[in-house]
Amino acid sequence: MTANWLSPAIAGVAAALSLVNVILISRLSSRTEHRKWLRDERVQAAMAVKLEVSRLRARHSRPNDRQETSPDRESQYDFSDINAAMARLDIVGSNEVVVEVQQLRAQLRDFVRSVSEDKNAWRQKREAVDRTVDRIVALIRRDVL
Repeated sequence: MTANWLSPAIAGVAAALSLVNVILISRLSSRTEHRKWLRDERVQAAMAVKLEVSRLRARHSRPNDRQETSPDRESQYDFSDINAAMARLDIVGSNEVVVEVQQLRAQLRDFVRSVSEDKNAWRQKREAVDRTVDRIVALIRRDVL
């Protein structure tokens, strides 16, 4: 008589273990996929920020200090692309990256203002922007590897 209930009990335990195994593998697989997705998104976002900062720099940098700047130079540039790239980094980046992106926003405003107000400090502002972008890229590299 004991054999009648032992077989279904073992089969039930085996089925439960099999279900637990499927759930665990599924969770591990989804975590791995999420990590891959997050890594790819961080790399893409960092590339977009670097590209948009380069475009902004090219648009606002002056070859020499005597170059005339039009008062509406700032309004001629569409900041939506760079803002979107930085917002994307805010979403997918680590806390350190988010802090650097906030600093980059402030530095970009200072850089554009210094160029449009004909201040002589525009080169230093541009170099500060470059250093911040380099730090962001380094943080992304560290997070990705």
